[in-house]
Amino acid sequence: MRLLIFIAAALLTAGCGDSITPKISTDLKATRGNGGLITLSLTVKNETDRPTVPLVVVVEADGKTVIHPAAFALNRNEAHTVT
Repeated sequence: MRLLIFIAAALLTAGCGDSITPKISTDLKATRGNGGLITLSLTVKNETDRPTVPLVVVVEADGKTVIHPAAFALNRNEAHTVT
């Protein structure tokens, strides 16, 4: 009986491995405006058919934090742009 419970628990745990890791894509664009001002635009897109856990995105340049928005979650195939 213990062996049966152990096998059932192992099978249930093995089936949960893929759902933990979100599959996301990112796109970082830099545009130069008037006066040499550079604007960064970061787009994060959820590539899966299920919502993600809250994501924390940090963009650093030369050791300084450039973009650090609040944590956000993405719905199915949703994209979020931070400028």
